[in-house]
Amino acid sequence: MRSVPALKLARNELENWGRWWRYREARECDQGGTSLSAILMEICALGVRVQTTNTHSHRHLSDSIRVPGSVADMDERVETLALPYRNALVLRYVRRNMRMLGSLPLLRAELTIGEMLIAEWGSVPDWATSDQRKGWVR
Repeated sequence: MRSVPALKLARNELENWGRWWRYREARECDQGGTSLSAILMEICALGVRVQTTNTHSHRHLSDSIRVPGSVADMDERVETLALPYRNALVLRYVRRNMRMLGSLPLLRAELTIGEMLIAEWGSVPDWATSDQRKGWVR
């Protein structure tokens, strides 16, 4: 049965993908060291957010993001899926929404990604077919 190794493989790769985008979003929301509460206080006091020109402001543009190859490959795979499946993957792996666990769109998306990976790689890694992973036995 290929569905179990496909799920293991997909979940492992999607965890890495989601972790990278989570970290990236956290850096983008940082606003150069200004805390969110300071930004909200400024908005409440002035009614607007004053944006200063910063020589490093270009780093927040999407064109300046250097995406690793494995993340870019996963982005391409995710983009081939239908919108409900993409949303389920983003909610689960990037936003870490645990309520998505066990949802049908998430499971179908994971299986599809796993099958894509197996087809691309030509075989299943040994860790995906065994009961052991990262030193733990189920």
